Amino acid sequence: MNTTKNHNNPLLLACAALLCGALLVIGLFIFAEDDHYQLEIALADIPEDQILYKDWHGQWLLIVRPRAELADDQADLSIRKAKEVVDPPARTARDAYPVKVYLLDRNQSYLMFGFNKWYNTIVPCASFHYIDQPFRHEDKIVRGGFKCTQSLDDFWQDKLVFNLFGRAQSKEVPDLYSPWYRIVDDKLIVGMK
Repeated sequence: MNTTKNHNNPLLLACAALLCGALLVIGLFIFAEDDHYQLEIALADIPEDQILYKDWHGQWLLIVRPRAELADDQADLSIRKAKEVVDPPARTARDAYPVKVYLLDRNQSYLMFGFNKWYNTIVPCASFHYIDQPFRHEDKIVRGGFKCTQSLDDFWQDKLVFNLFGRAQSKEVPDLYSPWYRIVDDKLIVGMK
């Protein structure tokens, strides 16, 4: 009597079920209609000189389209940072498009900023504003950008300042992280396909 045949049937069934499950998962990834790794926004839906916030994978996308004369008046310059500060990697050239896109962590309703390293997001900000005109920061004029006006710690209040290119204007803070994005025809496409 051959008993090995009876013992292999459950093993064969388990392997077949595992293979079918894997093929189903692969099929769902390939043929899924929603592309969660890419977000498309019509340029007409992005207001000029205002921040558009979009929830994306539990983080906030900050999208801004500065008016042309404000954007043309700036250069993508970085300041010298403290030795321990690590800026984010370059994904999209900060001056490549007229629309600027930045990705920030969040904790409930607070935007979270990096401390020393861009990915070490432990500095909360309750109120982050886009400034559409030149403003003074420390001893220089910033030709438009972003500023936290309500941090939970007074020490950070005047340090969370960035120009239009997301470059930090304080030595203690890393630049804003700019994810992969591009403009194709009349759409802003964030992420990769």
